[in-house]
Amino acid sequence: MARIHVVGLLLLLWSKSLGAGGNPARPLSLGWVRREGANTCINPRSLAVSVEQILGRSVFVSAAQAQASIEGSIERQHGAPGWKAVLVMTNGQGDIEGRRELSTKDATCTSLNETLSLALALMIDPDVALRSADTKPAPSPPKVIAAPEEPPCVQTPSPWRWGASVGAILGVGWLPATLTPGLAVRGFVRPPHLWAFELSAVLWPSRRARGISDQAVDLSLAFGGLAVCPLAIGAEKNNVQWRGCVGGQLGTFEAVGANLDVIQQQRRTVVNAVTYLDTFVPLLSSVGLVGTVGIGTPLLRDSFVYVDENGSRQQLFRLPAVTAWAELGVGVAF
Repeated sequence: MARIHVVGLLLLLWSKSLGAGGNPARPLSLGWVRREGANTCINPRSLAVSVEQILGRSVFVSAAQAQASIEGSIERQHGAPGWKAVLVMTNGQGDIEGRRELSTKDATCTSLNETLSLALALMIDPDVALRSADTKPAPSPPKVIAAPEEPPCVQTPSPWRWGASVGAILGVGWLPATLTPGLAVRGFVRPPHLWAFELSAVLWPSRRARGISDQAVDLSLAFGGLAVCPLAIGAEKNNVQWRGCVGGQLGTFEAVGANLDVIQQQRRTVVNAVTYLDTFVPLLSSVGLVGTVGIGTPLLRDSFVYVDENGSRQQLFRLPAVTAWAELGVGVAF
């Protein structure tokens, strides 16, 4: 439409300058000829319909009813590429009221269709371009399309993790023998976004400590432990898991004398600080092998002693400054 208005204003000035138009309400006849090679150009009926749409009313009648006529033709340009159209308006007495020549260098004549229709409309009513501009509808306001709202991000809460194990333990320094077997039971729980906590219970069966001659004492040890595990690697279910833990143990030594007249210090409290590494290797779903290695530092190192026949105190056993152990068992992890 912008192009129509610009062309219309130019043609309007041209029409005014040439004095075309006369009475815009009088009935007109239209004669339109497509010369040789112009069969693909706009036909008379389509041209008449297009002009009446621009004017907004019926204009053309038969030659017998018309008070004026417009004769036009279109043909190829001679000696140059493109097309040329000629429009001539005459009144009822045969006087020429206006003449228009339109041309284009385009290969197809359809490029003149719009200009031809507007030129004819301006020959009939020179003010049509101004009225068309005045009645041009206001542009529609731009549509505001709301962007789709993204669904709120819902974070799936991390699950609690827990597990338990039971296994054989082999210790160094806990009882009189160089290597001491025992039984260990452990369980852990890891809340979301927190470190894991581990509970443990260890039982070391009785081992004999011998003194001079036949003096001896049977010592057994049992304790429970609580640890926190700040190191966690591969904490997801069904993966190999590693936990590094630090904590404490609290338990008792129990002594039963053999070949002794008097047994002193029959029971002692045990308090240890421990550091260890747990490993869980899944074998079938949540079931797997559990391995643990660690070291302990006894915080209480009381001695088990006896009084010999000479009245001297003799030491049977005392915890070393550092102990160690290793475990292997079966466990579950969820």
